[in-house]
Formats: sequence, C-alpha cells, structure tokens
Amino acid sequence: MRDLPPQGSIGDTFVPRLVATLHVEEFEGTLRLTFPDATKVIYYKRGEIASAASNAEPDRLANILIREARLSIEQLDLARSRLQPGASLGKTLIEMGFLTPSELLQGARRQVRIIVGSCFSASEGAYEMAPEPLPPEVTSLGLNTKRLVFDCLMEAGDRTAVIREIGSMESVYRPTERLAAVLGALRLDFETDRIGRMLDGRATLRDISGSTAHDDFTVGKVILALDLLGAAENATPAAEAFVGADRGRTIPIGSEVPEAPQAGSAVEIPETDDDAVTIIDEVPRPRLHRRSPRGFPSRPRPPRPPSRPCHRTARPRRSPRRSPRRSCRRSPGRSRRSRRSRSRSGRSTRRRESGCTPGRSR
Repeated sequence: MRDLPPQGSIGDTFVPRLVATLHVEEFEGTLRLTFPDATKVIYYKRGEIASAASNAEPDRLANILIREARLSIEQLDLARSRLQPGASLGKTLIEMGFLTPSELLQGARRQVRIIVGSCFSASEGAYEMAPEPLPPEVTSLGLNTKRLVFDCLMEAGDRTAVIREIGSMESVYRPTERLAAVLGALRLDFETDRIGRMLDGRATLRDISGSTAHDDFTVGKVILALDLLGAAENATPAAEAFVGADRGRTIPIGSEVPEAPQAGSAVEIPETDDDAVTIIDEVPRPRLHRRSPRGFPSRPRPPRPPSRPCHRTARPRRSPRRSPRRSCRRSPGRSRRSRRSRSRSGRSTRRRESGCTPGRSR
C-alpha cells in the first residue's frame, strides 16, 4: 500500500485509495474531508467504518427518509416540536411510532453510503486524518466496509481517475494471499467473482475482459477495487506499463485505394520508345429488351418455378399409422346395422301413413 500523508489535497490523492488504505491499516479515528460547499467526516473503529456525518442538506438522515417515502414532512415537524433537550431525533421518531428501529438503522446505513459515495466522486478539496478515540455520541452501524468501498467505487463514474490508477487494459495484476478472504467478505455475484478468480499474474485486463460478460471499464473497476482492498497488486513491468499506457487500444487504419479511371477517359501507358499508346475505355452500351417478331419489346419472362422430382424417382410417402384393428372392424358393422334399422323404421312409418299393413293390399 502507498504511504499517505496525514493531510493533503484531494486533487493529488485518489479518495477511494485513501478510504481503503485506512481500512486495511486498521486506522481508528476520523477522516475529515473539506469541500468547497460542505464538510464530511468518516469515523473509523479498528479499520471499520463505524459512521459518517455531513453538513450538506441532501446528506441529512431526515431528508433521505423523506425522499424514500419513509417519513413525511408533517411527521418530521411534529417530532421536532416534541424533541426534548439532549434527546436525539431518531429516538423521538421511534417513540412516536413514525419509524421502527430497523427502518432507522437501514436509513442510517444508506446515509453513510451516500456520504462515502459523494466523497469518491469529488475532485477538489482537502483531507485530514486525526487518530483519536471516537466520540461517545458516534454509534457503530455494523457496516461491511469492504462491500461499502466496492459498491461506492463501482457507482463512481470518473473514468479518467480509474484509468490513471490501473494504467491501461494491457496491465497485469496478480493475486495476493488475501484474495480468498476479500472475495468471501464481498459476496459478489458469480460473473463478478470470476473476474477476481482469473487473476494469475500473466493475463492482461483485456484478456480477462474478453473472457467475461462485462465491459472493459467494469472489469477495470473490479480489479482496482481488489487492489485497493489488498487482494491484488499490479505486476506489470515498468517498460510494458509505459508502452501500454501510451498505446491504449489499437485502432485499425485502412490503406487508401487508388481511384479507378472514369468511363470514357483516356489512359496513357508510357513506353520506352518515343511512341505513346492511348487506350480509350469505351462506355458500355445499355442492354436492350428482346424484340418480338412484331417489333415490340417483349415482357420479361416470369421466374421459372422449381422443378418437381419425377413420380418414379420420388420417395414414396409412408401411410399414416392406423388405429387398432378392433375398432376398425366394428365400425363398418355398426354403420350397416344402423342403416338397416333406419330403413326398417322408415318403411314402417310410410306404411302407417298410407294405411297399409304387411301382407294386405290396399
């Protein structure tokens, strides 16, 4: 890890590396970040981020709960009107039933993530580290610091700073003895976890990106996060790193093709003799329609349908599979009997209507 001075300018320091270095070195105290429009403080306890505070209005816990529809403005005003001296606003909201302890804890954790994420995207300001015991009013929220640093770095969109830290896509990283422990604490999805497992000290970032479903920038941020957490280190030689950073991506450049001579133009071919031969490229004549015997242009022939195979050479089609023999044999008999019974009933009906009886003439 790099040695960082206790105070300095944010413009000369990569803030994610500063925050991750204090976590790896088990720092205990406060990290104060002063920006042109706000001041933010991150509290460390034995290397873990215990809490964070900010005087910016979007970073306040009440405003975060209102944006997430966990709390209304009327409830907030009523809780502030009944706030006792020395009591916290969160405790008052819980006592009045506007929030549950779980909702207040989740809101405080989201507040820390918002504050740390805004520090990662800052480019101006100053920082100061103060190793001291935490104040008694600071409560540890039980955050997973490794996952917090990883998520805030993945959400940061400063491509220039990330590329400056990793060098180029031709850089080579190798794992450290802490890789398995860090990946176990991060609990990443399968595809992202596989990026860390592919670090072997030989494959470049471009090779790893080609073997995964993520783009180059995402792969670079994942490996940079592992580097900040002490799970990977840059193993690119100095000469190759310089060449790779200078070269970057290879862009193919097509060679120019000489233009073909236009139709009707004269092309001169020089000869060793004094005589010169001039070749004139004639313009091709358009193809005319075929003339019918009467002299009128005939219509274009329709496309010929595809030829069918001969019935002798065609493969005979197999007959469909018949039903069982029992049902096939009984069905004709049933139909004959039904026809016979219908004919008899019809004959007797006609005789009754005519008034004739069998064996007697009318």
